[in-house]
Amino acid sequence: MSFLIFILLLFSSIRGFPARPFPNGNESDHDRSQVRISMDVNLAAANMIEMMQRLYQTSGVAFTANDAQTGSRLLKQDGIFTKPPMVPSAMNNNEEMKSSSRHDNGHEYINPAVIDRNTVDVIFETMPNIPPEITNVLSQLDGDFAEYILTNAINPIDIIREMNEKTLKLAIIYVPVFSRLLAQADAETIHSTFYKIPRPCEYLLSLDADIIYIIKNQYTWLDICFTAIFAKTNPRAIFTDYQLVYINKKIPNFKVLMDRIPADKWNAKNKIAVAAAHMLLVMPDYDIRVLNEVLDVVTSTTSNQELKKMLVKRGAELQGAFLLNLLLDGAEQRIEEIVPEDTTPPTEESEEYEESIEGTIKFMLSPKKRTIPQYEYYESVKKRKHWKEAFASMTYTEMAYVITRVGDADDFMSQMPISVIERCVKNLPKVEGVNGFDEYKTFDNIKYPKTMEKLYGATTTTTSTTATSTPATTTTLTSAPATSTSTVPEATETSNLPAATTTLAPETNATTLALSTTSATSKLVTITTSVLPTTTLASTPPTTTTTSTPPTTTTTSTLPTTTTSTPATTTTASSTSTVASIEKLKSIEETKKFLLRPDIQSWRFHQLDAAISKLKYVKEAVMTMTYEELARVLPLFSDMDDFLSKMPVDFIKGCIANLPKYEKFAHYRDFSYMRFPKTLEKVYLGPVNTIEATKRFMLHDILKKLHNYQYERSVFNKKYHKEAFASMTNEEMAYVVGRLSNPDYFLPKLPFNVIKRCVENLPKVKNVEGFDPRQFTHINFQNTFRHYILEKTKEETLENTKELMLSPVFRGMEYENMVRKRLHWKEAFASMKCEQMAMVLLRVAYRDQFLSEMPIDVIRRFVRNLPKLNEDLRGYFRFNHYSFPKTLRKLQGKS
Repeated sequence: MSFLIFILLLFSSIRGFPARPFPNGNESDHDRSQVRISMDVNLAAANMIEMMQRLYQTSGVAFTANDAQTGSRLLKQDGIFTKPPMVPSAMNNNEEMKSSSRHDNGHEYINPAVIDRNTVDVIFETMPNIPPEITNVLSQLDGDFAEYILTNAINPIDIIREMNEKTLKLAIIYVPVFSRLLAQADAETIHSTFYKIPRPCEYLLSLDADIIYIIKNQYTWLDICFTAIFAKTNPRAIFTDYQLVYINKKIPNFKVLMDRIPADKWNAKNKIAVAAAHMLLVMPDYDIRVLNEVLDVVTSTTSNQELKKMLVKRGAELQGAFLLNLLLDGAEQRIEEIVPEDTTPPTEESEEYEESIEGTIKFMLSPKKRTIPQYEYYESVKKRKHWKEAFASMTYTEMAYVITRVGDADDFMSQMPISVIERCVKNLPKVEGVNGFDEYKTFDNIKYPKTMEKLYGATTTTTSTTATSTPATTTTLTSAPATSTSTVPEATETSNLPAATTTLAPETNATTLALSTTSATSKLVTITTSVLPTTTLASTPPTTTTTSTPPTTTTTSTLPTTTTSTPATTTTASSTSTVASIEKLKSIEETKKFLLRPDIQSWRFHQLDAAISKLKYVKEAVMTMTYEELARVLPLFSDMDDFLSKMPVDFIKGCIANLPKYEKFAHYRDFSYMRFPKTLEKVYLGPVNTIEATKRFMLHDILKKLHNYQYERSVFNKKYHKEAFASMTNEEMAYVVGRLSNPDYFLPKLPFNVIKRCVENLPKVKNVEGFDPRQFTHINFQNTFRHYILEKTKEETLENTKELMLSPVFRGMEYENMVRKRLHWKEAFASMKCEQMAMVLLRVAYRDQFLSEMPIDVIRRFVRNLPKLNEDLRGYFRFNHYSFPKTLRKLQGKS
């Protein structure tokens, strides 16, 4: 029975590695599947067997595995590793395994207490391309299995995006390529991933330099990790340990430089040292290369003066050379410490936490702070420089603890970035086990008014109270009686649409709509179409009559008149904000009616633009329309792409999916990139303003339907298209070259190392759609090969001159002039074989003159070996007085 199940699972794993990958998640990879190298079936079977051995508990069969941290061999007995720490799937005790050695779920070695049967079936049917929705099952399995999935999945980015903190921790420890996969992700994925990592700066600085560069450019918040932080206990420890590791990665001989700077000048009090430290942390790659070249030649016998001269010599290429020379001279510019008179000097306790994100986290979570009052804790936290970044870097449990300590949780949360607030609103209500946090779990307008205002962009309108001593005019709704309440329920905003419709019914208080937040109001525009006509303002505002007796308020309405007497004050149910909200709804409805008028379909674009520019709520009105209405309205905009690109992503996706069904939109139904560049980039790529984003843009399917010249123009409009091309693999480069209309114009503009990669590797690339490696020759890419051979042989050496002379790129007078400019052209010719000499002579314009300038022994060698050449070459050389007169005279000694 076990053998049969093994065969079935083996077959499932082979099905999981199709020769042509099926689309899963991002379908752009499917259309470029020919670029990928198909997995070998035997390799799939071998991987499957290995994964089975490592993943599932066996009946007491012992086998070995590798320690993921040390590489040493480990013993695994009954599914349990002794080292490193066991993952949850291996934490079953012996009694459980004995009592449940076989399970009735179709996979007898799967414990249903860990993973349910449906999930197991999905894993086996789809691995390694498991659905992103079940990504966090990986945290319940062996680390090697997680590595296998991420390494071989078609869309690992989709899997990483769905990981929770526990799964991320497993991936970071057990998947060596995790950081490189993360570097390929979009900015949103990198953003969410680093928010889930407890100590993001420490993790970032532990990565390779090239990965750090990519991630830092994608997610600019991480720039804080590259700010020099000065330790107070050791004046020479300007960098943190992790920053020092990062510096040593970039500059291997950094110690050589540090040993030459006077110890008393390299401290936090010296402005020059501070500036130099920051400069080294953010130094660009080119400057790093120049500095490394300088330090590589420094030895123990090199004096400081010699080192300074080298830095000055490369000063034009190396930023900060002046600062380093000042430090080598022992220059110092002190930083004055000024303590205001009304400020108490820092206590001993506050000095033990450094001013960094890590130090601030320790400060905020310190057990010593638990005894101080909440307001004192909050004030001390706000005095820290990186308190917002520290809070954003915490786990959700730590966040919950801090919120219970600050006292004014609403004020604290409202000062956080919106992305942090969104995370907290979504995840903090799930936190359990934090003492005192239950009362802060509900994020609503009552407990967090400032936070909700910042998150949703509007506040709930409150009622106002008017004194009776001042006569006033009260405006009320004709569809509802006057109210005297001081607060209005928030039910409308949180309820679903049917419930909201009931709330807005004429027989209830329609002011509820006006008192809801703007975000809630905009959601209810569609369903109020039938309500609004009855919810109009009174044509004659009722008046308030004041007498010497207790004031009486008379309210005029289409409903029965209500007279209310109050002893001292009258509470008005309407305010200017309420009227504004109602007016906004009316404006949205009127805008919608205008855009749907049949007669404007015949207007010209300049007339439509002039009319639409005067409308205030065009976007809101468009968002309330059905897709059939949108198909009529969107073509009215002269720049439809610009308008759509400013709408929410979900709205755009709905338009792309549904508008092509309607005849009115038939002219735009393909949603091509040439018509909608901004819109499609927003939906599928986000801002294309980094190297990695530009690379994904150049390879994305949204450009696939474009003609070559359209593709070329779209690519060349991007700022980093050259850098993006340089970062691609050989197959990706071949794909882009095949898409360009004139690649021979593009390639010579790239750096030489990129051109060299193309010339040497692209002819070997196979199975790339639109690219024929046989066409990548010096004939079709003449400019590229010219640039390559000239750059490669620019150094004046015998070998380089010989390579230039044998290159087939140049011919005729151009070839001969280029050869004669070289210093060693005669020596290079003399070092060639007879066949090579013949090829050179065929390319020059004047063969007799060229050969006659050679030494007599070289000419004799060529003439003596000429009969040995093949017939085709021999036919070009007839040594007589008509073809080679000067050469023959020289041979006969008559020159």
